[in-house]
Amino acid sequence: MTTDEFVHKMNEIRKDKIYRYQEFLNTFAEALREVMISGERLNLNQVGTFLPVKVKEKKMYLPVKEEVVTIEEHVVIKFNPAIPLKKACNSEKEG
Repeated sequence: MTTDEFVHKMNEIRKDKIYRYQEFLNTFAEALREVMISGERLNLNQVGTFLPVKVKEKKMYLPVKEEVVTIEEHVVIKFNPAIPLKKACNSEKEG
């Protein structure tokens, strides 16, 4: 689903001006980016937890190139869904 499709989905649920949902998502993305850069955990009720995790530098063998490359230390964003979200997704599959 694209951002535009998601904005329209939000508008189906609660009618408002489309530009307000676009502004909300832009603000949300900016705030999420700032929190992740700061290294803080973000817990959103009913959604889940976003957690920036630092991955250490490691060496990896690439068989295609037949060489060892170094993957530098970097940050990945881990997402753990909240229990209500997990239950909602699983009940959708069952029913």
